[in-house]
Amino acid sequence: MPLLDVPYCGVTKEGKGQCLVASRDIKPLEVILTDTPCVLGPPLGSDLVECSLCLRGSDVMTECPECHYPMCGDCDEASDHEEECLLLRRISSSTPDSRPVILSVVRTLLVRRRGGDQWRSIDKLMDHAEARRQSLEEWKLFQISVVDPVMEGLGEELGLVAADVENIIGKLNINSASFRFSGERLEGRGLYPTLSLVSHNCVANARYQVNPDAGFSAVLRAKREILVGEEISIQYVPVSLGQPQRAVSLGSVWCFECACARCSDPSEFGTYVSALKCQECAEGLLLPEQPGLGAAWRCRFCNAPSAAEMIIKIINTAESKLQDISCSPSVKLYEAFIRKNLKTFHLKHYLNLLAQRHIIELLSREPKLTKDICQKIIKNCKSYLSVMSRLDPGFSSWRGAVLKQQNYAQLQLLKLQLQDKTIDRNEFSIKSEEVWGSMKEVDSCDILCSKH
Repeated sequence: MPLLDVPYCGVTKEGKGQCLVASRDIKPLEVILTDTPCVLGPPLGSDLVECSLCLRGSDVMTECPECHYPMCGDCDEASDHEEECLLLRRISSSTPDSRPVILSVVRTLLVRRRGGDQWRSIDKLMDHAEARRQSLEEWKLFQISVVDPVMEGLGEELGLVAADVENIIGKLNINSASFRFSGERLEGRGLYPTLSLVSHNCVANARYQVNPDAGFSAVLRAKREILVGEEISIQYVPVSLGQPQRAVSLGSVWCFECACARCSDPSEFGTYVSALKCQECAEGLLLPEQPGLGAAWRCRFCNAPSAAEMIIKIINTAESKLQDISCSPSVKLYEAFIRKNLKTFHLKHYLNLLAQRHIIELLSREPKLTKDICQKIIKNCKSYLSVMSRLDPGFSSWRGAVLKQQNYAQLQLLKLQLQDKTIDRNEFSIKSEEVWGSMKEVDSCDILCSKH
């Protein structure tokens, strides 16, 4: 886009640091920015079964004879690897778990050595070192598995102190954007200098997508209209996640407590997607008293308190049962899960919504859609959309998928109704046009979520 038409500007906000706000009104689906990564690497927790250069899985995988990092057949002679290979081969005490992190750290150190705008952009990013030190076990793990090996192999050559490596680990973990294309066996994360300035909000107004076919460039588009002066935001955690799990994830990975409109409203815009039934009075709902991890929960009817630890334990137990169902999924099992939890969770609790989403997926894959199945799909889609649309307004990948399933079921139902003559051709034509009209919204969601 022309320089004069850049729709955002950078500002510094107390407690947040640098972030981006709209410099003019931004239309839905409009491209806000396009960014290229300073550093690319495999995801955290990777066992490095993918190529360390192109990040793709391959049936023909070898390894570099010098540093022993995996390479696919297309990358095993790439000149891009030569500079980092010289450094990687000097790090002799790495473990399989630490190698993905060490690879990204070394690539960042190379940017540091070259200097210039890329390093200045990285150097300005937050690393949340003090907050990360509070997690003693994780801090010690990174010290032993990453900091010490890097310092031992490269400290003198690159003029490093331990704090340099610690800061780079923090910048990578806090600011990297993840991407995954399961159909292409491709997964990784990138450090994008401008995209990393976009803040989190559980009710985000933008979404990024990475295009691996264009140098892993990231495109940020508006999910809905963004007004001038409004902060531009994305979601760091899935929108389907409720409390206190969102607070746990944001605190443990990104080291902050979210105080967005959704997190500040115990009812989450009247959806009650995190509410539990009070076991004391069996009438009221347990909701957090304030935003943030560790906040006490209290019944809004009888005022009975409940510790956050107990809430987390109840949710984790139910979540484990939901995961067990996924090993051998069926509509009956997911429906039984929802019925069983009606005494524990609000009907629209996010775990029940996850089960409902699985039900929609399974019913939509039925080889023969009867009228009953179609009506069941439509009913569940409308129920799911009514809740999730309040939590995540605008275009989104989940909305496109659910609308597509609902529209397909509606079309199939209309065909069956026409066959048994419960509707005539005129009514079939009118209602079919209405369904096809709503497919325009599906197309818009697809634009937002495509690789551009």
